[in-house]
Amino acid sequence: MQYVFKAIKSLEVRYISRKYRKTPWYVLIKIIIFFPLVALGLVEYFIKWLYKLIMSLTKGRIKRKNKPDIVVGNIIAGFAGLAFPDEKTEVLAKRRAEICAQCPSAVPSGLYTAIIDNRTHKIQGMKCSECGCNLSAKVRSMKDYCPLAKW
Repeated sequence: MQYVFKAIKSLEVRYISRKYRKTPWYVLIKIIIFFPLVALGLVEYFIKWLYKLIMSLTKGRIKRKNKPDIVVGNIIAGFAGLAFPDEKTEVLAKRRAEICAQCPSAVPSGLYTAIIDNRTHKIQGMKCSECGCNLSAKVRSMKDYCPLAKW
């Protein structure tokens, strides 16, 4: 739980100016959203509920034309690995990131530039042009694969 608060604080410092962080409205909104979840210890249950909701709405896959299907579980696992790192996943992610950094399919993405990835700098703010996935999350998903079969 302490890691979550540190991550939120670092995101605030990096992307929200001090002027706005001190406004009463910002503080109030933050309290309204986080306090009940933290006070009741429901952060974990909320995340699990959200996962079940997404899975039930999409049946686990989102179909796309001319690109591989989006597997919702892989996306969630990748972003979970990014937010809550463990040693095994990070070793795999660093190996995959080295491969992705040299790939011509790795292109800058304006949509994902807000994602902070301090552990694999070479692919921060990049996406795969083959599948459209955010590379910082994709390399951390244990079940995901490279659409070009490079890893």
